[in-house]
Amino acid sequence: MNDHLDRALRINRVFQEAMTVEIPLSVVQTFLMVAQNEGKTPKELEALMHGNRSTTSRHLLDLSENLRSGKPGYGLLVRKRNPGDLRSAIFKVSARGRAVLEQLKAALDG
Repeated sequence: MNDHLDRALRINRVFQEAMTVEIPLSVVQTFLMVAQNEGKTPKELEALMHGNRSTTSRHLLDLSENLRSGKPGYGLLVRKRNPGDLRSAIFKVSARGRAVLEQLKAALDG
């Protein structure tokens, strides 16, 4: 059990060091879900996370270029138009997000 807690704390530490603001754990969970399922729509991600649409959408926006308030977002995801349905979007990990994923991998491997 201590090993699992240690790994969880390392994940939290990486996010706190990589970002200039605190990110809620539920938002970190959304980021990790996108990293495992790039190119999915909010609806598809919501189903994978067993969450609700409004919360998932808010987290995805916050993780992207702009927060809901219009201020700069976390920049960990890139929102793109869905080529299969131009009315919706898909989300992918940004360059900054990939750097955080590399830091996570190093922290968990070490």
